[in-house]
Amino acid sequence: MRGNASTRLKIPLGTVRRPFPLPAPDLGPRSDAAGVLGLRKLASAFASPRALGVAGPRPDAVQLPEWREGSTPARSRNSGRVGVSGRKRKLRASASALQSGFAATLAPVGGAFLCRILVVVGMLLCAGSRVEAADSWEFGGYLKDYTLFYDFPQSGLFIPAGGWLAGNNARFRLHVTWHLNDRFSLTGAYDLAPRVQDPGLNNLGASFVGQLRSSYRAADLDPVLYPGNSREAATAHFSILQNLDRAFLTLHLDFADLYVGRQAIAWGAAKVVNPTDVIAPFAYNELDVEDRIGVDAVRLRIPLGNLSELDAGYVFGHHFDFPDSAFFLRSRFYALHTDFSVLTVGFQENLLAGFDLSRSVGGAGVWVEGAQVFAGALSESRRDPAQDYFRLSTGSDYTLRDGTYLFVEYDFSQAGGRRPSEYLERLSTTAFRQGAVYLLGRHYLAGGFSRDLTPLVTLSAEALVNLTDGSLYLVPKLEYSLSQNVYLSGSTYLGLGAGPAPGDAGFPQLESEFGSYPDLFYFSIRYYF
Repeated sequence: MRGNASTRLKIPLGTVRRPFPLPAPDLGPRSDAAGVLGLRKLASAFASPRALGVAGPRPDAVQLPEWREGSTPARSRNSGRVGVSGRKRKLRASASALQSGFAATLAPVGGAFLCRILVVVGMLLCAGSRVEAADSWEFGGYLKDYTLFYDFPQSGLFIPAGGWLAGNNARFRLHVTWHLNDRFSLTGAYDLAPRVQDPGLNNLGASFVGQLRSSYRAADLDPVLYPGNSREAATAHFSILQNLDRAFLTLHLDFADLYVGRQAIAWGAAKVVNPTDVIAPFAYNELDVEDRIGVDAVRLRIPLGNLSELDAGYVFGHHFDFPDSAFFLRSRFYALHTDFSVLTVGFQENLLAGFDLSRSVGGAGVWVEGAQVFAGALSESRRDPAQDYFRLSTGSDYTLRDGTYLFVEYDFSQAGGRRPSEYLERLSTTAFRQGAVYLLGRHYLAGGFSRDLTPLVTLSAEALVNLTDGSLYLVPKLEYSLSQNVYLSGSTYLGLGAGPAPGDAGFPQLESEFGSYPDLFYFSIRYYF
């Protein structure tokens, strides 16, 4: 029976937010990337695919997606199935003891104390302790381990200039929700990410599992638990990172739902590149994409009828400063068998006007998503029409009779370069520094498939082609379901194309985009509880 189904790369310049598919240049809100990039910064931008990725496959075109708890379904190229991070177990505990503990998390000590509670709860879960708890509590999470091997191209872009580096990155995530009553709930999620790797990967600024951060956080924990600080961690073979990724209150009103605190915010109908998603997007080659990166925000979602809603909010930047913050207003509605969304986003003093639509046509899902960005439109001094840009994504997907899922997508970015010689200079523009753009070219074609070889084995593959320079990024993947909650997978990210060539003063010149990427080979095991 025919069915329909309606699943991102970045180059880094820094440490705050890295929306690029390779490593990430410093894309923080106040990043100063103008001018000639230093070798270290350039290496950081191309170092390696980051281990966290892009939005997953959207629900059917006739059904509007729900991002209630900020969890993003795993995209088809990762597993071919919806992410299972939502597996939760309700534990019984003494209501009075738990209530007093959670009340303490609301005290001024805030984040640090909440982290301690989450860690203690995680230890109890892992130790198999039996706790009597109220049904209003939910605990869940996962433990993931990635063994990574990088093959760097022979060029002056990397240190070392060519060769193999290896690492092992793990991620433990504990998710806790307390339903106080029918109207109130509190949600928290805390990550611990131990890593053992060659210090050369640290020096390149490569970002791996559990290390991704967003610039849209008013304040945050120190990401390094061990060793003492980021400087020591940069040269260490072993380190432990942390991330308080969720900490928000949900209030169900008679006319709306209100979310206050650190939460996930994402939009868009496209499967590979989302032009409207500028808050905390994933890169094409990020490995772990089940949970969107948490941002500090106040969000109000008002139902307007069947499959329609009004969504508005304010996202806080560093120290609540307006130049580093964002706001949005989005309307979503269903008409003529089509899901429509229109939105306006103000981010870091830039203005975005966007739309997306999706529907079913002849058993296939189709989508279109576009956004126009006006650089510096919300600033009296930074307005620069020369840096305005338009982005568009359109594609289709289909599920064959045998269950094989197929998709194809075309992506256009006016912010990219017309030829490889323009790629590096584009990194200093608003689009790359603040607009979450990471692909260096203008025209791209993506495609992929996912098929269950057996009930326990899934084969998938994706490819992203830069139509400007002809380079290709190929991602085959094989996954095996060892048990209901345990998954094994192996994959490779292969960049095919002309490698960097010597340039002026010995500085490399890019001949293609994906030919400049390091190849990545990895094996992972994931356990959900």
